[in-house]
Amino acid sequence: MEGLPHSPTVRMTCKDFEVKALAPDVVLTTFRVVKYNEPRSEMRHSLRSSIWKYIDGRWQMVFHQGTPTMEH
Repeated sequence: MEGLPHSPTVRMTCKDFEVKALAPDVVLTTFRVVKYNEPRSEMRHSLRSSIWKYIDGRWQMVFHQGTPTMEH
């Protein structure tokens, strides 16, 4: 589309994905993300968690946190 700033593609890998039920309509997801920074050939690692709640017939994220980590 014309007029929109260029948005670079970001490569990421998700691993160690787990889902834990906290209640019948609430789950906690935890996973690791490795984000690749192409221009400098760097990798950024993070541990992420999200809480999802089943609201009005669909799962909705109500909380998310990402914490930078060293390589795992």
